[in-house]
Amino acid sequence: FHGQGVMSKYPIISDEYWHIYLGHQRVGIDMNGMEVTLYSVHPVHHLVRSRNFDIRYRTEEVNVFLDKAAQDTTPILIMGDMNMTDQSGDYQRITQTYHDSYREVGYGMGTTFPENKALLPPLVRIDYVFHSDEFTALEANVLRSSGGSDHRPLVVKLALEKN
Repeated sequence: FHGQGVMSKYPIISDEYWHIYLGHQRVGIDMNGMEVTLYSVHPVHHLVRSRNFDIRYRTEEVNVFLDKAAQDTTPILIMGDMNMTDQSGDYQRITQTYHDSYREVGYGMGTTFPENKALLPPLVRIDYVFHSDEFTALEANVLRSSGGSDHRPLVVKLALEKN
C-alpha cells in the first residue's frame, strides 16, 4: 500500500483503503469502548500529474476524504503528508471543520520537508495531524531524525474527551 499503514495499541475494528493518485486509508479504532475514526491520507503533490502548478488533483483527493469524514459520527483524526502548506485553499477547507494540532500547541515553524541534511534543512510544513472537536491537542513536536524518510516525523499527543 505504497508505504502506508496504521499501527495501533487499540483494536482496529474496520479498515478501508482506496487509491486515486496516491493511497488513502480509513481505520476504525476501539479506544476502550469508544470508536475513533482515523484517516491516513497522502494527497498528491501539485507537480506529480502535471509539469505545471496544478492543484486540481490534490483537491480531488482532499474532497474525497472530507466527504467520507463528513459521513462519520465518531471522533475523527486526519493525518499524513498533505503536500500543501497552511496557505493553500485545501488547508483552509480542512480547517473549517478540523483543528490543526501543531498550530494549536506546537512551537516554531514545524517544518517537516525536505529532510536531506546534505542539501537543505526542512523548509516547509506539509505534514499534519488534524482533529475533530472531541480531541484536545496537548503537545506537538517535529522530531530531528527522519529515520530515512524524506520528511521529519510529526508527533502529536491528544486527549480524547469521554462522553
